[in-house]
Amino acid sequence: MLNNRILSPTKLGALLGFLSSTVVGFVYIVVLREPTSAFYLFAGLAMLAGPLLAGIIAVRRAREHKLHTGFAATGIVFGIVCVLFVFIYAIYIRVYTTRVQIPAYCDGTYTLAARPPNLSYILPDGTTGILLLSDAQTSIVANVDETQLARPTTLFLINKTNKILLGSITFPSDIVAVAMDTSTVYFFYDGLGHSIHKDTGTYEPYFLTMDAYGRNNDGYFETTGVFSHWSTDGSMKLHPHLTFNGIAQGCYIAGDTQRITKL
Repeated sequence: MLNNRILSPTKLGALLGFLSSTVVGFVYIVVLREPTSAFYLFAGLAMLAGPLLAGIIAVRRAREHKLHTGFAATGIVFGIVCVLFVFIYAIYIRVYTTRVQIPAYCDGTYTLAARPPNLSYILPDGTTGILLLSDAQTSIVANVDETQLARPTTLFLINKTNKILLGSITFPSDIVAVAMDTSTVYFFYDGLGHSIHKDTGTYEPYFLTMDAYGRNNDGYFETTGVFSHWSTDGSMKLHPHLTFNGIAQGCYIAGDTQRITKL
């Protein structure tokens, strides 16, 4: 039996508060499978109700220094829950990542004449770019500057319906990854992500993002990843599994098949 002779008031409160937060998290993630409509409710229960319960139990069990004991138990549970949140949404998701080795023939050279027609796209200025990703609404096209040693690469967001260029972003080299869902395009370079709205070409209003997509600078290219985010309007996407296409040193990588094509 758990009592003051076995556990101090702080430890007892922290244990019971943590167990309550764990149950809440298990129900939300495992049983309910993370419904976005209930995220803030369950997050509040896990991050506030659990620590508060820990503090109440510790105060009631303590014979002296009640306030200090209660704050200690509350802080312990809140800290553990925060660490678990980061682990679940930013670290553990690495297990969902798949990647393909970049072969030696991806040596940074490009041959326009040998480029497959399905990977070619005529940009509004008449130049030929590399079609990285496309759906019914949007095309993502890359233009690599081969005149510079680092091969800086510009990615263009194009509306397929009216051929309007919605925006562009330039990266220092030609190792880039792109993915998209129904509303957003995700650009990744050197492990840093950019989230662009497909309809407007503007950055998504996210106040918190969590991903574990790698840098693709170790001879491999990651073809899948998870990118959770929370918007200023309260909406969110939790654990969306994204498939990435991209360019790596003169080659095109198709994320769905992991096929590598020399450009």
